Amino acid sequence: MQIPPADDRQVSLSTLRTWFLGIVALVLVGFALIMMRPVIVPVFLALFITLVVSPVERRIADLVPRHIRWPGILAAMLVIVAVFALFLGAFWVGARRIAGAIGAMSRRIDALVGEADLSDWSVFGRDIEQLLNLVGDRGVNMLSSTLTQVINQSASTVLTLIITLFLTLLMLTEAPRAVAKLRAVSDEEDSSRWRSAVRQIARKLRLYLLARAALGLLTSSLYTAWLWWCDVDLVLVWALMTFLFSFVPNIGSVISSLLPVSYAALTGDGANPLVIFGGLVVIEQVLGNFVDPHVQGNQVSLAPIVILVSVLLFGWMWGALGAILGVPVMIAVTVGAAHMGPTRSLALFLSDQTTHEGLDAVCLERADAEPRTA
Repeated sequence: MQIPPADDRQVSLSTLRTWFLGIVALVLVGFALIMMRPVIVPVFLALFITLVVSPVERRIADLVPRHIRWPGILAAMLVIVAVFALFLGAFWVGARRIAGAIGAMSRRIDALVGEADLSDWSVFGRDIEQLLNLVGDRGVNMLSSTLTQVINQSASTVLTLIITLFLTLLMLTEAPRAVAKLRAVSDEEDSSRWRSAVRQIARKLRLYLLARAALGLLTSSLYTAWLWWCDVDLVLVWALMTFLFSFVPNIGSVISSLLPVSYAALTGDGANPLVIFGGLVVIEQVLGNFVDPHVQGNQVSLAPIVILVSVLLFGWMWGALGAILGVPVMIAVTVGAAHMGPTRSLALFLSDQTTHEGLDAVCLERADAEPRTA
């Protein structure tokens, strides 16, 4: 057997050591992100919100004397509070209505069992009436417990959003000084590159949110029409939930379709649950394969697998808010990496592009960038 040269063995050992250290570093970073969730989530959320609402602050600031900035900041904060209140109110109403409907299911099951003459029926030697009561009670209790946990976790989410509001206010206030400090500690080229990256990230985040909102409105409208035709109860609640879950790509559409189908199956309201589910699947396939790519276009600029993995990964690490933050975080990472020479290859692998020219067209502020490539 031929023994590899010593130099080749050293290269192999060095490569293995590099990969091992990289995996260890990745695990440690992931563990740190999980442990620092109470701090990182509000900071990231506040940073992205600041970038998204900054045009509101600038528009108002242009209407008043330059040294007066508080009207613009106040307007931006009012917009943020209004959006938070809308989303929390919609989620609260939906969760309470679903919990109330499920709470009444136990009484319905008892009434149906009481009306039917099942005294002579048995399964595996057990009275079928007792089995139905047991299964019904356990199913209702499980669903009620799940919804109660969701509602209870909403309290921690509200606290996170309150902290996010204060952080956003501070970031809006400190933004001019932060830009001045960046210019002071870096040369003109680096400062210009970073400002360009921040502007591009902010632009993509705004367009991404607008695209998700438009797609959510369209999806909720089609879901509402189909569920109304199928005579499913709580149609408006399902419409609200569908719109909220539309901000979680891929996973949100699955949840928003399973909720009304599960409710219809458990309550017996409306058409056959398979018919309801089939219609929702058709709607989702049409929107996902034809409408969604045209609505979002090149606003996300991420590979589909990256979008799915980011939602799963950040959702696992940071919960519901992490699932919402997953795509914005990866947008920021991709655009930032595209502006830095050593990390442009990473940006290309994360994006939906196949060439560096295409990456420049969707991630850089360049008037002469080549058209977007598939």
